[in-house]
Amino acid sequence: MEETLKILDFNCKSVLTCGPIFKELENSIDMFLLQEHWLYDCQLSMINEISDHLTGFGKAVDTLDPISATQMPRGYGGTAILWKKYLDSIISPSTIGNERIQGIEVTSDPNLILLSVCLPCKGSYQHLSDFQDYIAQLHEIVSTYKQTHQII
Repeated sequence: MEETLKILDFNCKSVLTCGPIFKELENSIDMFLLQEHWLYDCQLSMINEISDHLTGFGKAVDTLDPISATQMPRGYGGTAILWKKYLDSIISPSTIGNERIQGIEVTSDPNLILLSVCLPCKGSYQHLSDFQDYIAQLHEIVSTYKQTHQII
């Protein structure tokens, strides 16, 4: 029997304020690819408190250089992927990419790499260079996995 995986790509602009959407969609969506969850590294465990039926993994803007909980400004950025807990046995969180790219591997036929990517690059002095670096990372991920996985 073939099953369809239902995925929602969602720029939530603060996962703490959009909680009701997860409850509303929990019966129709299997995975949520989130951008701009606005959590810091010390807050990422909150992703697993969104719903009793979901689990997830994410990266924050300070994942590579954590900010102290007492020094946190208003949140911004961040990527995460949430999935229904019944999928835990076929999902492996991945460390590929940087703080703007969150990936998971899904063991299936074919095997999948799912990526949640947040690439807003305006505003920084070197925004074009940053954007090119992120695209280069995505290209490297695709080059690495294209022979063995379907990439979404």
